[in-house]
Amino acid sequence: MHTIRETFVMNALSRSGHVSTPLKGDFMIGEKFVIEVGGANKTFHQLSGMPNAILVKEGISRGSTGVLPMWILGLLKTKR
Repeated sequence: MHTIRETFVMNALSRSGHVSTPLKGDFMIGEKFVIEVGGANKTFHQLSGMPNAILVKEGISRGSTGVLPMWILGLLKTKR
């Protein structure tokens, strides 16, 4: 399941802009936002102290501050 989540997020984010691999977290968007991907029980532990950190969680219907439900990435527009 771990690899499937990251693959989905990478595909969704790469359609919208530049994605790289940071030292901490799973992905970095445009050298500014660090993304960590996980299940519904994932916490910010791995991203503690990092500005612009976003936690993308599978299995939740709504987000909160710094937390996005994974399904919402499917709505991203393709960069032209």
